[in-house]
Amino acid sequence: MPELTDAELKKIIARRDPRFDGRFYFGVKTTKIYCRPVCPAKPKPENILIFKSHSEAEQKGYRPCKRCKPDLFPGQRSIDSKYIQVGLALEIIDASEDFLSVSEIAQSLRITTRHLRRLFEEYLGASPIEVINSNRLHLAKKFLTETKRSVTEIAYAVGYNSLRRFNESFKELYKVTPSQLRKEYSPRESSVDSIQLEILVRKPYDWNYVIHHLDKHLIYGSEIITNGKYLRFIPSSKNQWGTILVCFDEQKSILSLECSRLSLSEIKSQLPKIKKLFDVDHNPNNIPSSRKNDKSMRVPGCYNSFEIAVSIIIGQLITTKQAKKKVEELVKKFGERSTGPTSEHDIIFFPSPAILANAELEVLGLPKVKANAIRMLSQQINQKKLELSYLKDIESTKLKLLEIKGIGPWTTELIAMRCLGDINAFPSSDLFIRRALNENMINEEKWQGLRAYLCHLVWRDLYKELLK
Repeated sequence: MPELTDAELKKIIARRDPRFDGRFYFGVKTTKIYCRPVCPAKPKPENILIFKSHSEAEQKGYRPCKRCKPDLFPGQRSIDSKYIQVGLALEIIDASEDFLSVSEIAQSLRITTRHLRRLFEEYLGASPIEVINSNRLHLAKKFLTETKRSVTEIAYAVGYNSLRRFNESFKELYKVTPSQLRKEYSPRESSVDSIQLEILVRKPYDWNYVIHHLDKHLIYGSEIITNGKYLRFIPSSKNQWGTILVCFDEQKSILSLECSRLSLSEIKSQLPKIKKLFDVDHNPNNIPSSRKNDKSMRVPGCYNSFEIAVSIIIGQLITTKQAKKKVEELVKKFGERSTGPTSEHDIIFFPSPAILANAELEVLGLPKVKANAIRMLSQQINQKKLELSYLKDIESTKLKLLEIKGIGPWTTELIAMRCLGDINAFPSSDLFIRRALNENMINEEKWQGLRAYLCHLVWRDLYKELLK
């Protein structure tokens, strides 16, 4: 975020500018409550205190507003490039299935723990540990208010080894005990092996387009889309499988999740993947267009980067329908069939990089160039020479992809868009993007930094016109 004075930030709060939602927070001195800059509250300017993050507000003794829910609402996807390492650190904290130490986070970023702490204090106004603890408590609140799982199970699921310490930390932030907070809410009834959760998203949100795009590029055996709902099969413990069903409630502006046969700890590790898949952290108010329909666009991410990368390679120079069929054939031939509970669906998990690294893919009718590209990609990933992750440097990862024979600029840009979280990815050689540019139907320069959204607008709104 550009350096703004407190006076400028207070003007943003006064006009409730949605472009800054998630970029900073403000506290009200008289109530000791902190809010998002779009909160309907109207405090006097002299009572406003500016915070760089929710963690800073909480460390100063402020509790989250129940009205605008700053502890549960999405943050801001884009971060000032000056502080890109802070953004990556936050992603690592959010995505890690284990609870990492500060030194482990710093090691992942290849910086010292001292430098990491300095960056956090400068940009977030809080230490890495304080941010980690805030995130744990926010997730605990979600589980407490949306499920009927025991307080003990929730405490351990979010990373506390002591129930007493969890209760103390929770009360320090929310000013009530976990049990007292739960009495204020009425979690929905659920079966023994199923719970329902909600993920808030910013309006507008074109769910129909997102679900249509995912359906066109569906991974057979792991994903099912029916009646506008997305279902993902997830390998679980003891050779079992669980599921996450996702649908959209437009009136509430939420993604509604039904998680079955998954522990709270497993659900914790799945939430970041679902958020990435459905582009939850995007702020539509930053789109350089005044049209509501343009602002509703989202860039679908991925649940599993390897399976998407392979499907993109398969999709080179053929229709999406043909590519989808080839992916199905690949999964049936080389995938791992589920040995868990019986199901009406054909559950086959996507083959691992180790399997595809030496697979005879030509038996599927794939051209030798494509088959070699998939094998080389699989070998690189299996040998840990390449990692397709939004936690890695985008440009260096793209260069590594381009070194693989059979992976060109179009494939690399699409992989960057879906697997690396590159919201500026722009496959200019794409047939429809190229036609839109040649006919001056789009202004690429206007969308610099957000060109991935422009691509999807072309594919959604100009597709039929460009076919003529």
